[in-house]
Amino acid sequence: MLKFDAIWRFGEFSGRSDRAEFWTFFLLCSSLALSAEKLDLYFATGDKLMILVQITILVPYLAVSIRRLHDMNFRGWWCLLGLIPNSFGAILLHIAFLFPGNKGDNKYNDADLADADLANADKVSTASITADAKD
Repeated sequence: MLKFDAIWRFGEFSGRSDRAEFWTFFLLCSSLALSAEKLDLYFATGDKLMILVQITILVPYLAVSIRRLHDMNFRGWWCLLGLIPNSFGAILLHIAFLFPGNKGDNKYNDADLADADLANADKVSTASITADAKD
C-alpha cells in the first residue's frame, strides 16, 4: 500500500514513519532522480537538472529517514552512516529500513504505527472477503 504522508511531512524530523511511508517516498525520489538524469542526457545540460532534484529532495529525504530510524527506536544521528564512502553506509541504512519498526510505545512517539498498519490491512482484507462472499 502506498503512503504519501512523507510529502506532507517533508520538514518534520520528529515522530515516526513506517516502512510503507519511507519506501513510497524512496520510490518517488528515485523516479524523480532517474527522470532528471534522462532529461539531462537528452538535452545535454550536464547534471543541472539532477543537481536541482537532489537539492530539492535532500531535506525531505533526511526527514523521512530520521523518522524511519525513530520508528525502529534509533536516534536520527544514525543517518550519518550514509556519509561513509562507497555507499557502504547508505546500503546498511536501507537494509535496516526493510525491518519493521518497534511495536508499541518508544521514546520517539507513543503511536504504534505497526499495529495501525496491521489494523488497516485487516480492514482492507475483511472488506475484500466480504465483497467476495456477496458475489
